Amino acid sequence: MAICILLILPGQARAAKSKDFLMESKSLTLEWNVQYEGWVSPGCHHEEKCEALRLLPLIRTANLVLKPVDLEGGKNPGSVLCRKLSGKVIFGAPKAGGGRTSFCQAGDGSLIPSSFLQRAYGGATR
Repeated sequence: MAICILLILPGQARAAKSKDFLMESKSLTLEWNVQYEGWVSPGCHHEEKCEALRLLPLIRTANLVLKPVDLEGGKNPGSVLCRKLSGKVIFGAPKAGGGRTSFCQAGDGSLIPSSFLQRAYGGATR
């Protein structure tokens, strides 16, 4: 009798997934970023290859501050941070259905969810 053992390495267990999103009347395929847990532009898994990911450490080094007035009218904190970092806020939804998500687009066109910026900021207004 032979015994077969299946060994799954961590990298194999978390193979890149992709999903098609509809954004501003365009179809874009985004990839799942395991580290930050969100949909990002293809290849946007390391800061050196993705300008949008380089915005995250800027939140602390630029001493950005969200004031209550910045969030009036129920504005999304991540979207406000995106604009403060000279990014463009765009909205997208999975083509297969699902909720609408705001993304921050950097100058090179790379996209990250606005929620990444909010998490990097820490969420509190000052």
